[in-house]
This record gives sequence, structure tokens and C-alpha cells, in this order.
Amino acid sequence: MYIDNVKGKEKGKKDINFETLACDTEARIREYQEKIKALRKSIVFFKKQASSGVPFPTIEPNRHTKIS
Repeated sequence: MYIDNVKGKEKGKKDINFETLACDTEARIREYQEKIKALRKSIVFFKKQASSGVPFPTIEPNRHTKIS
């Protein structure tokens, strides 16, 4: 006898239906909308920095030279 049957649990595969698919799709849309919102804020920030003339941060070439 399987353990699932002894404990009274039946782990069968659930049938998926259109309502479940629709809910899942809507959740994914909300997730992507949040990502797009964050990316849009980044674009606005980058354009603002570029238009104000702020130099792009660069690594100095002699910053990590070997001492030995």
C-alpha cells in the first residue's frame, strides 16, 4: 500500500480549466506590468541624467594596479 493511501491523501493530477488559465495569465500580466513600470522609471532617470550633462561613471584605469 502506498503512503498516500494510508494517510488518506490522494495526489492526483488536477484537470486544468479555462478559468485557471485566465487567472494565471492575468497574474503574469500584472507581474510584467510591474517590471515595465520599474524599467520606465529607469529610462526617465537615464534620460534626465543624459540631458543634464552628468558624466557616465567609469572605472579609472590605474585604480587596481598590482603592487608586486
